[in-house]
Order: sequence, then structure tokens, then C-alpha cells
Amino acid sequence: MAKRKKEKNDQKFFNHKYSNVEVIDIVGNRYLNYGGHLKIEDFMNLKSINLEKLKIISLKIINCSQLNNIKLSKLTELESLSVNNCQGLIELIFLKKPNLTVLEISNCPQLNDIKLSELIKLKSLTVFECPKLNGLNCSSIGLTELEISKLSEVDCSNTLIEILSFNLCPNITKLNCSNNDKLIILDVTNCSKLKELDCTNCSNSNFTRLDLSNCPKDIVVKRPHPNVNIIQDIEDRKTKNLVIVGRTGCGKSALCNVLTNTDEFEESGCSISVTKNFKKKVFEWKGKNFRVVDTVGVWNTKMPLKNVLYKIIDGIYSIPEGISQVLFVFDESFTENEVNIFNLLKDSIFQSDILDYVTIVRTNFSNFKNKDECKRNRDKLQEKNETIAKIIKSCKDIVYVDNPPTNINIVDDDDIDVVETNKKMRARSRTILLDYLDKECQDKYFKIESWNVLSNIIVKYIGENSDKLPEEMQPDPDLEMLEKISEPFCSIL
Repeated sequence: MAKRKKEKNDQKFFNHKYSNVEVIDIVGNRYLNYGGHLKIEDFMNLKSINLEKLKIISLKIINCSQLNNIKLSKLTELESLSVNNCQGLIELIFLKKPNLTVLEISNCPQLNDIKLSELIKLKSLTVFECPKLNGLNCSSIGLTELEISKLSEVDCSNTLIEILSFNLCPNITKLNCSNNDKLIILDVTNCSKLKELDCTNCSNSNFTRLDLSNCPKDIVVKRPHPNVNIIQDIEDRKTKNLVIVGRTGCGKSALCNVLTNTDEFEESGCSISVTKNFKKKVFEWKGKNFRVVDTVGVWNTKMPLKNVLYKIIDGIYSIPEGISQVLFVFDESFTENEVNIFNLLKDSIFQSDILDYVTIVRTNFSNFKNKDECKRNRDKLQEKNETIAKIIKSCKDIVYVDNPPTNINIVDDDDIDVVETNKKMRARSRTILLDYLDKECQDKYFKIESWNVLSNIIVKYIGENSDKLPEEMQPDPDLEMLEKISEPFCSIL
């Protein structure tokens, strides 16, 4: 408590002293040594930052429009750095090999280079919306997580990254991810301009599939180990693509397990998201191909809202042919939270044309097999208020299911009976939902805007609606940093 109070007082003093200056130049000493978390936000006159020998753990630099130079030296305790919306930033310099483990840079349109070779302890790197940064070299620094957008060349060789997705880099032409025995998933589904791909010495036995069907036919590929199945021809058989969206903890991942008849999607009963990025899997139902894409939950994700939306879009771009059906999932009751999330996704990502492709799925409904009870609940929802009624009427339908857990600890025979009963309920839910989707999925796919267009829509939407967004959509900075430092990157199944 005392530590948080000191940090708050330090921040208040810092803002009072430096908020209107053009240059911040601080060398720490025993009398002047900011510690903990420090935020430099809306310093509109600031042009240069030089920080040295401070005991900062987390530093955020936000909305400093004239800032063009950042120098950080001997910040031995700095673990997390975030630089966002600094329109004039040209140079970011790290000196004396800092202990930085998390680096996030976004919306810095003048930044044309990032020197990462000194960041030998860096584990997580995020670079979004830096259009002058054509290439990125993050090789040989022990990186385990990488999230990027709008880059044309990337070298992430000699790293420890298990999962790589480049769907937010539609114009990428050259990619080197060689010499990585940790790599198990590489997704370049949305990379239609990729000409060179180097995967040599990516020897993990779990790296078994590489889909290049949406890449140029003349792409030059340096292959990983010989057991990797490289797919370059688009399948003739049409696949029905299902995108699962909704609030964190509403049962999205459980629904994906039910649909695919697997346990490959991580289920959790808590209100904090365990799905850190999209996951997808192809399955078959009555001789037809389906593909399910599980996305990050909205609400209590420990991530900025923009990052959550980017991750959802990343998953959608992994199915370049388009969407057959969006399943908007909720449990218990359709609250104001669901209304906010529905409108957020519709207005920021999909636009109103998506409504013909949306089915609402109500989970945890014990009477899901009783059509009269389902109708009664549907009518009750529409009577709740005009806003909810409008949403329900705008979508195709509501489907009711119940997916009780089957991953409970077995202690006695009663637990075995519970698991068997729950499996039967999940199987019945699967039949109800897939029979419905088999009939309702349209032959025509719905496609969202290209990333160059959609990324600008997202930024504009958040900027115009920031005051209206619920507080729960904003992360706690301490939890956000801790999450980035401690959690592994997401999986794509």
C-alpha cells in the first residue's frame, strides 16, 4: 500500500514538473530515483526524453505528438516499455543492454527503425501501426512472443517463438523464421504477397503443417523438416467457417470443443480470459467440412481494447475465403455487457452487413432440448428491453445449448457418472447446433475489410468512443504488465 502511494505521489510530482517542458533529461541518484510504474502521457510540448539510472519497472509513453527522440540508459530494473501514439517519434535508442522483457510500440508513423540487438532479455515484442517501419530484425535475442502488423520484411530467426501469425501483415514479401526448434505453428494464411519464406532448421516434431494456399504460387520456400505437410493448392471442397465471439468466460472455448468433438480448446470457469489469441480447427459433420475459429474474449482480458480487437481480426484473417457464420455466445442472461460487446464488434470490425451471418448461442441452458422452454426464454429476452429485442431480431436466430464440463477431477463413481452425463448433454448440444448450422450457413462468404482499411476504422472507432466504453474494457496496468511477462503466447490449433 505504501509503495503504491509513493508511486502515485512520484507520478503526480513528475507530471507537475515536466508536463509542459520540451526536454526531459533525468539521471537518477539517491535523492532523485523514480521507481515502480511511470507514465508520460499527453506531454504535448515534449520533444526529447533521456532517462538514466532510474529504478523504473514499467514505463509508458503515450500521446506525446511532438516527441521525436527517446534514449534510455542504465535502467537496470526496467521490465516493460510501452510507446503509443507518438506521431513524431523517429528514434528509439537503448543503451547498456537493459533488462527489458516486454516492448510494445504502436501508432508511431514516423518511426523507421528499431535497434533490438541490445535487448538480449526481451521476451515479448509488439509492433503495431508503424507504417515507415518496413522491416523488423528481431533475430537472436531469445524472443518468445511476437505480435506485429503492416511489415513487409521480418527476420525472427534464432528465436524461441512457438506460435507465429502474420495475418496482420498482408503485404509481407520476405520472412525468415529459421533455426527455431520451438516453432510449432506458422500462420501466413493472409500473406498473399509473400515471395520468400525460410523455415530451415525448424525441427520441432509438432510442426507438422504449413498452409501456403493463399500465398503466390511461385513462392520460394526453404523447407523445415521433411515431415511438414506443405499445402499449396486450395481445397475444392467448400468449408463452412464459424467465428466464435463473445464475453470472456461465457463458454466460447467449451462450445468449440463441443463443435469439434475434442478437448483441444482450453476451457475455464473464471472471468479472466485464458484464450490469448485465436485458435482454429477443421472438422467434419455429415460429410461436410467445417472450420471453427475461437477468438479472444472481450472484457477482463488484461489487454488494451485495441489489442483485443486486433487479435480477433487476426483470427478472422486466418480464413481468407471469408465467414460463413458468426456465433455470438452468451450465458445466463443477455446483460448490458452483452449489448456493449455486440455493438462494439458490429461497429468496429464487421459493420451492419454482418447481421445476416450472425447466430446468437445461449449456453448453460438446462432446458435446451425443450423447444417450448427455448421459445419462452427467447420471448422473455425480447421483452426485457427495446435494445435487446432489436439485436435479437437483427440476427438469424438464437440456438440453445448446454455444455457442462467434462474435465472435472474424478474422486469417486459419482464423478464418473457426472462426466458421462455431461458428455451426453454436450453430444446432444453438438447435434442441435450443427444441424442448424448445416442448414443456415450461406454458400456466400462474408469478408471483412482489408487490414489497411480496417486498422484505420479501429483507431477511429476507439478514439471517437473512448468516453463511452465501459470501464471493464480497460485493463489494470499492473495486471497487464504481469500478464505480458508471465504468460506464454497463444495457440493456433
